[in-house]
Amino acid sequence: MVDDRKNGNWQQMEECVQWIEKYIGCEVYFIHHEHPENGFVEFRNGGHIIYIFGDQNQMDFRLFLDILAHEAGHVLYNQRQFAKGLTYEEIIHRTKAKLQCFDQLLAQKIITSDEYSRLYAAIEEEWESNYEKENILSKMKDFLNDL
Repeated sequence: MVDDRKNGNWQQMEECVQWIEKYIGCEVYFIHHEHPENGFVEFRNGGHIIYIFGDQNQMDFRLFLDILAHEAGHVLYNQRQFAKGLTYEEIIHRTKAKLQCFDQLLAQKIITSDEYSRLYAAIEEEWESNYEKENILSKMKDFLNDL
């Protein structure tokens, strides 16, 4: 849950969290952390949990929405993979294997940091999450306009 009363958008942030929890079928938690703002998803006890890290009093509302929507995109990606018969452990293993390859290429100076970033953004997990993020942000914008 979001408890961001010093940030003028705390109520909208909470409403967006509730909307995501209902729309995606997951839990969302905001964990106070100075920098950098980020998020991640885990699958525990049969359900997805989105964690958003940031300074609740200072985090930009648009950045919050961007992180929330991207992580919700990961949940949707995982749900599609589950429907194909993959387990969460298999999804994680596939992603880690790809990243280990990229890390090795970077360590051997076969690729640059910029190339690493482009490869990372192009992996299925990230590409689909970013695609979903855009759809979610559009729907969230409509939701916020209806408030």
